[in-house]
Amino acid sequence: MRIVPSSKKIYALSSAFLILFLTLSITCLNLFKNRLVDEARVKGQALPDEFMVTDYHAMINGLLIIFASITAFGLYMYLRGERMTKAAESMNEVVRVMGNVYYAVYRINYEQGTYIRLKGSEHLGANTPEEGDYEYLLQKMLKYVARDTYDEFAKTFSLENIRKLGSDASITDMSYDDCVRKAKACADEYGWVITQDTAWEGYEEIPKWIMQGYTTIAYEIIQQIGEDKPTHVFLQAGVGSMAGAIAAFLADYYKEDCPVITIVEPNKADCIYRTAEANDGKLHFVTDKMDSIMAGLCCGEPCTIAWEIMESYAKHFVSMPDYVTAKGMRVLGNPLPGDEAIISGESGASCFGLVVEVLQDKDLAWLKEQLGLNAESKILCISTEGDTDKANYRSIVWDGAYHK
Repeated sequence: MRIVPSSKKIYALSSAFLILFLTLSITCLNLFKNRLVDEARVKGQALPDEFMVTDYHAMINGLLIIFASITAFGLYMYLRGERMTKAAESMNEVVRVMGNVYYAVYRINYEQGTYIRLKGSEHLGANTPEEGDYEYLLQKMLKYVARDTYDEFAKTFSLENIRKLGSDASITDMSYDDCVRKAKACADEYGWVITQDTAWEGYEEIPKWIMQGYTTIAYEIIQQIGEDKPTHVFLQAGVGSMAGAIAAFLADYYKEDCPVITIVEPNKADCIYRTAEANDGKLHFVTDKMDSIMAGLCCGEPCTIAWEIMESYAKHFVSMPDYVTAKGMRVLGNPLPGDEAIISGESGASCFGLVVEVLQDKDLAWLKEQLGLNAESKILCISTEGDTDKANYRSIVWDGAYHK
């Protein structure tokens, strides 16, 4: 499906027409001038100099200016058309992919109460018109949505509810945890569904689903490494959902032979470390300013269900300064000959940075021994991001920012 026609053909035809127009105009003007010259010669007269020098050239220049103006406008329309075409092709690709993933994709005009189906299964196409009344579509959906969930489905996707929905994207100076609370307050007020991987009492089902999704990472790693089991696994944590999910997967997969699991956090947002250190059965929060460069890990309150897992399966908890992850970023981006360079961001390189620091810094020999690292260790670290902040990445890797 194409949403806009090809602007190249339009521009080519327009250009050809303009060139033909200019050629014919100049030709006709020359013929007219030559005729006047011939008539004047027959009569023994001469055309006025001002016509030959001024009027004629003015007409030619006028035609050229008109041609240049129309050409410039045509070029602008061509470039504009190209941008629209690219945007349309991108949209078409999204619609194509979504159509293969979802049962159907609709565009809803909630002002007029109508719908248009953009993509859908053959079965759906045979039983539902491509466009029509939206309320009719909702009634037809009853055939495809489980009856016990239809009431919620109809309420959620009703025109009245859609009209109530607005969208607001904003950047605040609040902490991650305060942003979550604000999102929850909005969800409670407007009847929204909050999708968030941190959990609290009364909000645990969706975080569990998200954590189940995180286990895909561990599953794919196991598929790749086969029987070459790691002895040590380092997992970075914000609220701890990813770390908890992967720890649970590894514990279930390897059973009694589970690797030594270490949880890693920035020392400015180490709520899990503090909870483990207190060991009093309570969750401990970080309320100070969390301005670590490991922005993806700057969370002050642990996920309740993730903590229960980490408490059971993680053996060590480490709180570390920013220069440790900065070193990890530099080493990954500039490896030894034969190793592949890896662009890993501030949060992504945290675990690797810790491993490098522990193995190289003699002052950390006690930590190396406590973690059980030696020449036989097989260490697994997971990079969870690339250079999401390109300017900061370059300042760290190129300019050596955040060194010890």
